[in-house]
Amino acid sequence: MQLWLKLPMLLMTLLILDLAFLSYRRRGRCHTLLAPLRSYYGRKLRCTTIDPDLFWRVRRMSMLLFLVSLVLLPGGAPWRLLLHLLFLFLPELWLLSAYSFSAKDRQKEIRFLKRLFILNGSVEPCCFSEVIGILQAHAYYLKDTLNLICRERERNNADMLEVYKKIDREVGDLELRLFLEKISQADRIHFSEGVRSMQTDLNISKLIRQREARRRKESIELSGIFCGMALAGLLTYAMLLPWLNGSVLLLPG
Repeated sequence: MQLWLKLPMLLMTLLILDLAFLSYRRRGRCHTLLAPLRSYYGRKLRCTTIDPDLFWRVRRMSMLLFLVSLVLLPGGAPWRLLLHLLFLFLPELWLLSAYSFSAKDRQKEIRFLKRLFILNGSVEPCCFSEVIGILQAHAYYLKDTLNLICRERERNNADMLEVYKKIDREVGDLELRLFLEKISQADRIHFSEGVRSMQTDLNISKLIRQREARRRKESIELSGIFCGMALAGLLTYAMLLPWLNGSVLLLPG
C-alpha cells in the first residue's frame, strides 16, 4: 500500500482509539492522543449546528467505510482512489461546508445579540442574569455556548474566569471571541462597563463594515472603468483593422 494511504489510515486509527478512551480521559486516567486535532474539530463544531456526538459517529462510520473500500476495491485506478478519499474525508467535507455556509448567518447573529445585549442592558434596573437569559432565548448558533455559561453561573463554586478561558480556547471565530470577551467583562467585572464596551465594539464594527463597503464600491467602479476602456479600445481596433490591412479601397473623388 502506498505511503499516502498509510498515513491517513494511521491518523484515523489513532483518532478512533482516542474516542475509545474518552471515558478514561474524563476521569483523569489518561490523556487524549490527538488533543490538537480534537480541539480543532471542537472549535469548528461550536460554530455550526452539527451535533458533536453525531459528527464523531459519522467520523467512525467514514473510517470503517474507508477500510472496507480498501479491502473490497484494491488497486490504483483513479476512480477507486477518489472513492477511498471520499469515504475518508466525508465528515470533514460536511463540517467545512456547514462552517462556510453558516459564516455570514453566524456573524449576523452576533451583531443581533450585541444590539439585544445593549438594548436590554441599558434599561434600569437590569442584571446580567436577565440579559444572558434573553440572549439565550434568541440565539441559534451560539445557543450551546450561552447554555454552558448559564449552567456554570448557576453553580455556586464555579470559577467563571476559567469557564470563559475554556470557551475562548475552544472558539476559533475571532468575532465570536470578542463578543464572549465583552460578555465576560459584563459578568465578572462590571455590568454597565460591559454594556458600554459592547456599544463601542458595535460602533467600531459598523465603521469597519462601512469602510469595507466603500472599498468594494471603489473596486467595482475602477473595474467598470477599466473594462469600459478595454472594450472601447477593442472596438476601435476592430474598426481600424480593415484600414490597417489595406482591404478597404479608397474611391477617387
